[in-house]
Amino acid sequence: MAQEMYDAFLATAGITVVSIDDAVARRAVDAFDTYGKGRGHPAQLNFADCLSYACAACHRVPILFKGRDFIHTDLDVAS
Repeated sequence: MAQEMYDAFLATAGITVVSIDDAVARRAVDAFDTYGKGRGHPAQLNFADCLSYACAACHRVPILFKGRDFIHTDLDVAS
């Protein structure tokens, strides 16, 4: 039952689940180097944020987020 609800939610919302492959992981490491906490950049992303950044960047989609961290990156913002 729960799996069916999950599948229905993804379909209704138009969500595609993506994997963290090597290209995404490497992009996340680069993002942390640029935007990560302690790097002096105003975004101050943690590594989990950098994984989200990398997924959005590699798949060329806007990022949906809460807070103000991602407005300091080069990603398009989902509305």
